[in-house]
Amino acid sequence: MLRQLSILLFLFLTLSCQKDSMHVPSDALAESVAGVWHLSEKEAGSFGKKYWEDAKATPKDHRIILGNGSILDTDSLSVCCAPTSLLINKNLIEVKPNSSLIVNPLCALIECVSCPTWDLEWTGNQLIITYCDGTRLKYLRR
Repeated sequence: MLRQLSILLFLFLTLSCQKDSMHVPSDALAESVAGVWHLSEKEAGSFGKKYWEDAKATPKDHRIILGNGSILDTDSLSVCCAPTSLLINKNLIEVKPNSSLIVNPLCALIECVSCPTWDLEWTGNQLIITYCDGTRLKYLRR
């Protein structure tokens, strides 16, 4: 009985230590992805036959991510239909825009579909954004 209790206690402590050591504070994670991101590829294909193709991006397609999670276009205007939260590498981060952001006047012409959370897969200088409609775009930081 004592042996089983010891094993159970050991497993509990091991698992709880792993969770704590893998936890990254949300502010630090948002700061890590902050920067200028250049659109490079978009995912194409369907029904399990997905592949990446050149996005033929223009400078307007690039994104600026701020440390508070706000996302801007290359003119430093907020992107239309911006998310209220980001899921960065499976960590949910609330976007905390400040009042000094300039609202993009073109957004008044767009009817946004509710997409409160964008999924971001970040590895070094590569960022893949998955939107609510399933669109996936790959960005590179230079």
